[in-house]
Amino acid sequence: MSLRSSFKTCPFCAGRGKVLDDRAIGQAMRDKRKKAGLTGCEMAKRLGLSPTLICDLERGRRRWNAQRQRQYLEAIK
Repeated sequence: MSLRSSFKTCPFCAGRGKVLDDRAIGQAMRDKRKKAGLTGCEMAKRLGLSPTLICDLERGRRRWNAQRQRQYLEAIK
């Protein structure tokens, strides 16, 4: 799944708009991390975040923003 296709129908505007699907973004990010051979704890250490926050982001329980996505992808490299 690409990050660009990580949108879902907005539940607040009766489907007229699109909002980011944090669960889809998290799944894509987790797949990229695993493909790079990193654990969640290793990723947390690279980003200076808690492993719990990494887990919450990847499961869609926390919101992604553009800066956090960039930092996450850069940490994988």
